Amino acid sequence: MLGASAAGDNPQPGRGKIRQPAFGCTTLQRMPIMIRDKIIANSSEFLRPGEQVQEVAGGQTLNGWLGGIFLFFNRFRAVMATDQRILVLDCGKMRMGDPKSVVAEFPRNTKIGPTKGLWWKCTTLGEKFYVHRRFHKDIDKMDQLAGLA
Repeated sequence: MLGASAAGDNPQPGRGKIRQPAFGCTTLQRMPIMIRDKIIANSSEFLRPGEQVQEVAGGQTLNGWLGGIFLFFNRFRAVMATDQRILVLDCGKMRMGDPKSVVAEFPRNTKIGPTKGLWWKCTTLGEKFYVHRRFHKDIDKMDQLAGLA
């Protein structure tokens, strides 16, 4: 039947699947978390009035291969491109989706990429940090929106 969803599917796209626990109450399983939306929602205090977010990407200060081993030395970063500027935000040691402060600010016409590899080392935005492949398309889109691609 056209338009019918499979049992257990949530009618809201991107919201995960609804599962039935043993006790019969319905809970919403939300995996994977929409990290980009969470970064945008939690970083409104760093935006100027009328400033619009164009793209967001995540990163960390240690290479991904070392980040899990040296957990206490690693810090998460978020790169946010707005219509006016590029922000590098510090998200702390535990979660990427909760920006705490601005590390650096750059003009919007700053070229960030090109990205490559599994963990790309970004050196164009002040301190070096590493961006996982799942955020490469966001970095490339930032350059494209600025007319630098």
